[in-house]
Amino acid sequence: SVDGTGRDGNEEVIARQRNRSMFVDTIGEAFADGKKNLKNSALLVDGLVRTIKESNKSDITSALLEDLEGQVTEAFSKPAFFSKWGRHYLPSLSRAHQLQQCNNFKDPGVQHYGGTLFKGVRDKADEIFCELPPPKPTAVRNANQAPARQVKSMASYNYSGNPCFSDGLVSMANGSFKNVSEIQKGDSVISLRGEVSKVICVVKTVTNGESLLVDLNGLKVTPWHPVHINGAWAFPADLATPYTGRCDAVYSYVLGSGHTMVINDIPCVTLGHQLKG
Repeated sequence: SVDGTGRDGNEEVIARQRNRSMFVDTIGEAFADGKKNLKNSALLVDGLVRTIKESNKSDITSALLEDLEGQVTEAFSKPAFFSKWGRHYLPSLSRAHQLQQCNNFKDPGVQHYGGTLFKGVRDKADEIFCELPPPKPTAVRNANQAPARQVKSMASYNYSGNPCFSDGLVSMANGSFKNVSEIQKGDSVISLRGEVSKVICVVKTVTNGESLLVDLNGLKVTPWHPVHINGAWAFPADLATPYTGRCDAVYSYVLGSGHTMVINDIPCVTLGHQLKG
């Protein structure tokens, strides 16, 4: 359960529990509507975001907003997303918040659940997992395919960060440039093929002051976020050595079309890209 001792004041504790309850109820209602009226589902989530933003500013509330403005908003943004993974993900996340249980290591909102014993066991299991020898690629590839990437550490599978950007200049449709931190919903950007794409969602994830990054021509990006280099998609970690650098926040985007944007002259995929190969 969440540490609700009330040391921050009863008012804050009550606000946190009220927000959690509204989260569960709203996701349930939006999920039911999503099968026939996805637009209304998105409006319900957007309304909850505005309501919670007007409440207390605790770390727990901020994490709940990250869930809402991130994967939850994306799940309701398109029928394909909702039917492919949203219909499985949303009930799981909602149930975790209802029971106040940490059911994964990725969604920010559930990371505040669990007592000292749970966190100790979890961290020990995580340590054991990361020390295991990584698997070796066994897939058979033809001469025209790039060799399979050898994973150097099991920790690579345990990275909770979303594909996202820390720094870089985004090519805008009007020929100007904006830093990744300045991109807003409604902005128009240039895609890989030179098409204009509109930003329909911006996800800002606040870090603990640092993040694992790769620097590509000034573009600072998470290691396993696909980028387009020399006519092919590649992982930044295969192009340069990842490092832990100063980073207050990272940014992800959902586009209405194209699903790629150009940052520091490097095409990058965005959330929900559905690109293969």
